[in-house]
Amino acid sequence: MDKIRLHLKNDIKDLELMIRELDRVSSLWKIPMKQTMNINLILEEIITNIVFYAYDDKKDHSIIVSLEKENNEIHICVEDDGQPFNMLEAKEPQIKDVDVDDRQIGGLGIYFVKKLAWFMHLGSAVVKR
Repeated sequence: MDKIRLHLKNDIKDLELMIRELDRVSSLWKIPMKQTMNINLILEEIITNIVFYAYDDKKDHSIIVSLEKENNEIHICVEDDGQPFNMLEAKEPQIKDVDVDDRQIGGLGIYFVKKLAWFMHLGSAVVKR
């Protein structure tokens, strides 16, 4: 079993660090490109939401991203000390039968995270390789 922990700040610029580390780990663990792109999308969405919506102050906060390879699965865990938010309870966005100009803004990123993760519970997600 392989595992990495990445410590980020609540700064959108730290997404670059996360992307570089994911590329390195994907190469090391031989994760196929499609799954690497899915993991990247999941992490970018979650971290972006944390940075923009989880904190009521301008102080530095820590976001910890853990990736763990177990057999043919990649376990993802993102920890932060921001406002609690359960994406499993988030309302699904209306995407069918709605013109893109009439669609309500918001919720689409969480929708993609839910669709890309094979299994998810509050605090972590599993992506099959």
